[in-house]
Amino acid sequence: FVAKIACKEAAIDPRDLFATLPDLGATAGSFRYFAPAQLDFAYPKGSQPEVAFLGRSNVGKSSLMNAVMRQKLAVTSKQPGRTQQPYYYGWMPNNTGKADVRPSDATAFMVDLPGYGFAVGPDKAVRSWQASTQKFLLQRHNVDGTLRRVFLLQDSRLGAPQAIDETVASWMDEHGIPYTIVLTKADDPLKSIKHANICCLRYQLQCFESEQDDILISPTVHITSSKNGTGIVELLSSIATEFESSPKTDEWVEDEL
Repeated sequence: FVAKIACKEAAIDPRDLFATLPDLGATAGSFRYFAPAQLDFAYPKGSQPEVAFLGRSNVGKSSLMNAVMRQKLAVTSKQPGRTQQPYYYGWMPNNTGKADVRPSDATAFMVDLPGYGFAVGPDKAVRSWQASTQKFLLQRHNVDGTLRRVFLLQDSRLGAPQAIDETVASWMDEHGIPYTIVLTKADDPLKSIKHANICCLRYQLQCFESEQDDILISPTVHITSSKNGTGIVELLSSIATEFESSPKTDEWVEDEL
Protein backbone atom coordinates (compact mmCIF):
# COMPACT_ATOMS: atom_id res chain seq x y z
CA PHE A 1 0.00 0.00 0.00
CA VAL A 2 2.96 2.31 0.61
CA ALA A 3 4.10 1.52 -2.92
CA LYS A 4 0.65 2.49 -4.24
CA ILE A 5 0.81 5.87 -2.50
CA ALA A 6 4.30 6.54 -3.88
CA CYS A 7 3.21 5.55 -7.38
CA LYS A 8 0.20 7.84 -7.18
CA GLU A 9 2.43 10.80 -6.36
CA ALA A 10 4.79 9.89 -9.22
CA ALA A 11 1.92 9.20 -11.66
CA ILE A 12 3.06 5.57 -12.11
CA ASP A 13 0.79 2.54 -12.44
CA PRO A 14 1.80 0.34 -9.44
CA ARG A 15 1.25 -2.77 -11.55
CA ASP A 16 4.22 -1.71 -13.68
CA LEU A 17 6.54 -2.13 -10.69
CA PHE A 18 6.12 -5.92 -10.83
CA ALA A 19 4.99 -6.43 -14.40
CA THR A 20 7.03 -9.60 -14.94
CA LEU A 21 6.34 -12.68 -12.89
CA PRO A 22 9.52 -14.43 -11.71
CA ASP A 23 10.57 -17.78 -13.12
CA LEU A 24 10.40 -20.70 -10.70
CA GLY A 25 13.86 -22.18 -10.97
CA ALA A 26 16.34 -21.77 -13.79
CA THR A 27 13.77 -22.13 -16.58
CA ALA A 28 10.24 -21.01 -17.30
CA GLY A 29 7.39 -23.44 -16.89
CA SER A 30 3.86 -23.87 -15.61
CA PHE A 31 1.88 -25.70 -12.95
CA ARG A 32 0.12 -29.00 -13.60
CA TYR A 33 -2.54 -30.66 -11.46
CA PHE A 34 -1.90 -34.29 -10.64
CA ALA A 35 -4.88 -36.34 -9.48
CA PRO A 36 -4.28 -38.88 -6.69
CA ALA A 37 -4.54 -41.72 -9.21
CA GLN A 38 -1.73 -40.16 -11.28
CA LEU A 39 0.41 -40.23 -8.14
CA ASP A 40 -0.45 -43.91 -7.62
CA PHE A 41 -2.04 -42.75 -4.36
CA ALA A 42 1.43 -41.96 -3.02
CA TYR A 43 3.30 -38.84 -1.98
CA PRO A 44 6.39 -37.69 -3.88
CA LYS A 45 9.46 -38.48 -1.83
CA GLY A 46 13.00 -37.09 -1.53
CA SER A 47 14.23 -33.61 -2.21
CA GLN A 48 11.41 -32.38 -4.44
CA PRO A 49 10.42 -29.38 -2.30
CA GLU A 50 6.81 -28.72 -1.40
CA VAL A 51 4.91 -25.74 -0.03
CA ALA A 52 1.40 -26.08 1.34
CA PHE A 53 -1.51 -23.65 1.44
CA LEU A 54 -3.72 -23.87 4.54
CA GLY A 55 -6.48 -21.68 5.95
CA ARG A 56 -10.01 -21.45 7.29
CA SER A 57 -12.73 -22.70 5.01
CA ASN A 58 -13.92 -19.89 2.71
CA VAL A 59 -10.69 -17.88 3.19
CA GLY A 60 -10.22 -17.68 -0.59
CA LYS A 61 -7.50 -20.33 -0.83
CA SER A 62 -8.45 -21.76 -4.22
CA SER A 63 -8.81 -18.33 -5.82
CA LEU A 64 -5.42 -17.27 -4.46
CA MET A 65 -3.73 -20.45 -5.68
CA ASN A 66 -5.21 -19.94 -9.14
CA ALA A 67 -3.85 -16.38 -9.17
CA VAL A 68 -0.41 -17.67 -8.20
CA MET A 69 -0.50 -20.48 -10.79
CA ARG A 70 -1.85 -18.09 -13.46
CA GLN A 71 -4.50 -20.60 -14.48
CA LYS A 72 -7.71 -22.02 -13.01
CA LEU A 73 -6.49 -25.38 -11.76
CA ALA A 74 -7.89 -25.27 -8.22
CA VAL A 75 -11.66 -25.62 -7.99
CA THR A 76 -13.36 -22.60 -6.41
CA SER A 77 -16.78 -22.85 -4.80
CA LYS A 78 -19.20 -20.68 -2.83
CA GLN A 79 -19.68 -23.71 -0.59
CA PRO A 80 -16.85 -23.82 1.98
CA GLY A 81 -15.02 -27.00 2.86
CA ARG A 82 -14.92 -28.49 -0.64
CA THR A 83 -11.25 -29.51 -0.42
CA GLN A 84 -11.20 -32.80 1.49
CA GLN A 85 -7.68 -34.13 0.85
CA PRO A 86 -4.27 -32.82 -0.23
CA TYR A 87 -4.22 -31.82 -3.90
CA TYR A 88 -0.85 -31.66 -5.65
CA TYR A 89 0.17 -29.11 -8.30
CA GLY A 90 3.57 -29.76 -9.83
CA TRP A 91 5.92 -27.13 -11.24
CA MET A 92 6.76 -28.38 -14.74
CA PRO A 93 9.73 -26.79 -16.54
CA ASN A 94 9.09 -26.17 -20.22
CA ASN A 95 12.23 -28.09 -21.12
CA THR A 96 10.84 -31.50 -20.10
CA GLY A 97 10.52 -32.30 -23.82
CA LYS A 98 7.73 -34.80 -23.16
CA ALA A 99 4.24 -34.84 -24.57
CA ASP A 100 3.06 -36.96 -21.66
CA VAL A 101 4.38 -35.48 -18.43
CA ARG A 102 4.47 -37.47 -15.21
CA PRO A 103 4.51 -36.36 -11.58
CA SER A 104 8.16 -37.39 -11.40
CA ASP A 105 8.92 -34.73 -14.05
CA ALA A 106 7.91 -31.99 -11.61
CA THR A 107 10.72 -30.14 -9.87
CA ALA A 108 8.52 -28.97 -6.98
CA PHE A 109 4.93 -29.06 -5.74
CA MET A 110 2.30 -26.73 -4.31
CA VAL A 111 -0.19 -28.55 -2.09
CA ASP A 112 -3.77 -27.45 -1.47
CA LEU A 113 -4.79 -28.67 2.00
CA PRO A 114 -8.32 -29.03 3.42
CA GLY A 115 -9.56 -25.92 5.18
CA TYR A 116 -10.02 -25.87 8.94
CA GLY A 117 -12.92 -24.48 10.91
CA PHE A 118 -16.37 -24.35 9.35
CA ALA A 119 -16.94 -26.74 6.48
CA VAL A 120 -19.97 -28.31 4.84
CA GLY A 121 -20.20 -31.98 5.72
CA PRO A 122 -20.86 -34.33 8.66
CA ASP A 123 -18.99 -33.35 11.83
CA LYS A 124 -17.17 -36.68 11.88
CA ALA A 125 -15.91 -36.12 8.33
CA VAL A 126 -14.77 -32.57 9.15
CA ARG A 127 -12.78 -33.81 12.15
CA SER A 128 -11.27 -36.52 9.97
CA TRP A 129 -10.10 -33.97 7.36
CA GLN A 130 -8.40 -31.89 10.03
CA ALA A 131 -6.70 -34.88 11.69
CA SER A 132 -5.47 -35.98 8.26
CA THR A 133 -4.05 -32.52 7.61
CA GLN A 134 -2.07 -32.60 10.85
CA LYS A 135 -0.78 -36.06 9.96
CA PHE A 136 0.22 -34.79 6.51
CA LEU A 137 2.14 -31.81 7.91
CA LEU A 138 4.00 -33.91 10.47
CA GLN A 139 4.87 -36.60 7.94
CA ARG A 140 5.97 -34.35 5.10
CA HIS A 141 8.00 -31.88 7.19
CA ASN A 142 9.27 -33.75 10.23
CA VAL A 143 9.71 -37.22 8.69
CA ASP A 144 10.09 -36.96 4.91
CA GLY A 145 11.67 -33.49 4.96
CA THR A 146 9.96 -32.42 1.73
CA LEU A 147 7.60 -29.75 3.08
CA ARG A 148 9.56 -26.51 3.21
CA ARG A 149 6.88 -24.11 4.40
CA VAL A 150 3.18 -23.67 5.04
CA PHE A 151 1.52 -20.52 3.76
CA LEU A 152 -1.12 -19.89 6.41
CA LEU A 153 -4.01 -17.91 4.94
CA GLN A 154 -6.14 -15.47 6.95
CA ASP A 155 -9.05 -13.30 5.83
CA SER A 156 -7.87 -9.67 6.02
CA ARG A 157 -11.46 -8.37 5.99
CA LEU A 158 -11.82 -9.52 9.61
CA GLY A 159 -9.10 -7.09 10.72
CA ALA A 160 -7.41 -9.62 13.04
CA PRO A 161 -6.59 -13.34 13.26
CA GLN A 162 -9.49 -15.43 14.50
CA ALA A 163 -9.16 -17.69 17.55
CA ILE A 164 -8.85 -20.78 15.36
CA ASP A 165 -6.14 -19.08 13.27
CA GLU A 166 -4.15 -18.48 16.46
CA THR A 167 -4.68 -22.10 17.48
CA VAL A 168 -3.35 -23.40 14.16
CA ALA A 169 -0.35 -21.05 14.29
CA SER A 170 0.44 -22.22 17.83
CA TRP A 171 0.20 -25.83 16.63
CA MET A 172 2.80 -25.01 13.93
CA ASP A 173 5.06 -23.47 16.57
CA GLU A 174 4.69 -26.50 18.83
CA HIS A 175 5.47 -29.02 16.10
CA GLY A 176 8.35 -27.18 14.45
CA ILE A 177 6.74 -26.39 11.09
CA PRO A 178 7.84 -23.11 9.37
CA TYR A 179 4.98 -20.94 8.21
CA THR A 180 4.26 -17.59 6.57
CA ILE A 181 1.03 -15.68 7.13
CA VAL A 182 -0.78 -14.60 3.97
CA LEU A 183 -3.68 -12.17 4.18
CA THR A 184 -6.35 -12.73 1.54
CA LYS A 185 -9.11 -10.52 0.12
CA ALA A 186 -7.10 -7.40 0.94
CA ASP A 187 -9.38 -4.78 -0.59
CA ASP A 188 -9.60 -2.63 2.57
CA PRO A 189 -6.15 -1.11 3.31
CA LEU A 190 -6.92 -0.09 6.88
CA LYS A 191 -8.17 -3.53 7.94
CA SER A 192 -5.31 -5.24 6.12
CA ILE A 193 -2.63 -3.10 7.77
CA LYS A 194 -4.20 -3.58 11.21
CA HIS A 195 -4.34 -7.33 10.65
CA ALA A 196 -0.73 -7.42 9.38
CA ASN A 197 0.51 -5.48 12.42
CA ILE A 198 -1.08 -8.01 14.77
CA CYS A 199 0.57 -10.85 12.85
CA CYS A 200 3.94 -9.10 13.09
CA LEU A 201 3.56 -9.02 16.87
CA ARG A 202 3.59 -12.83 16.88
CA TYR A 203 6.98 -12.75 15.16
CA GLN A 204 8.30 -10.15 17.59
CA LEU A 205 7.08 -12.21 20.53
CA GLN A 206 8.92 -15.26 19.21
CA CYS A 207 12.07 -13.17 18.80
CA PHE A 208 11.76 -12.10 22.42
CA GLU A 209 11.08 -15.58 23.79
CA SER A 210 13.16 -17.83 21.55
CA GLU A 211 16.59 -18.32 20.07
CA GLN A 212 16.87 -17.04 16.50
CA ASP A 213 17.05 -20.59 15.09
CA ASP A 214 13.81 -21.52 16.86
CA ILE A 215 11.63 -18.89 15.17
CA LEU A 216 9.20 -20.64 12.85
CA ILE A 217 6.97 -17.79 11.71
CA SER A 218 8.31 -15.69 8.84
CA PRO A 219 8.84 -11.96 9.49
CA THR A 220 7.10 -11.36 6.15
CA VAL A 221 3.31 -11.00 6.05
CA HIS A 222 1.96 -11.19 2.50
CA ILE A 223 -1.04 -8.94 1.77
CA THR A 224 -2.86 -10.27 -1.27
CA SER A 225 -5.98 -10.00 -3.36
CA SER A 226 -6.76 -12.55 -6.06
CA LYS A 227 -9.39 -10.12 -7.33
CA ASN A 228 -7.08 -7.23 -8.23
CA GLY A 229 -3.68 -8.95 -8.18
CA THR A 230 -2.29 -7.23 -5.10
CA GLY A 231 0.74 -9.05 -3.70
CA ILE A 232 0.60 -12.03 -6.07
CA VAL A 233 4.04 -11.46 -7.57
CA GLU A 234 5.65 -11.05 -4.15
CA LEU A 235 3.97 -14.25 -2.93
CA LEU A 236 5.14 -16.11 -6.03
CA SER A 237 8.67 -14.91 -5.37
CA SER A 238 8.51 -16.36 -1.85
CA ILE A 239 7.28 -19.68 -3.23
CA ALA A 240 10.08 -19.70 -5.81
CA THR A 241 12.62 -19.23 -3.02
CA GLU A 242 11.30 -22.33 -1.25
CA PHE A 243 11.22 -24.30 -4.51
CA GLU A 244 14.86 -23.52 -5.15
CA SER A 245 15.95 -24.71 -1.72
CA SER A 246 16.63 -28.31 -2.74
CA PRO A 247 17.34 -30.47 -5.85
CA LYS A 248 14.70 -32.90 -7.10
CA THR A 249 14.60 -36.66 -6.93
CA ASP A 250 12.55 -39.32 -8.69
CA GLU A 251 12.06 -41.55 -5.63
CA TRP A 252 8.56 -42.25 -4.35
CA VAL A 253 7.00 -43.53 -1.15
CA GLU A 254 3.83 -45.57 -0.88
CA ASP A 255 1.98 -43.43 1.66
CA GLU A 256 -1.75 -43.17 1.12
CA LEU A 257 -3.13 -39.79 0.15
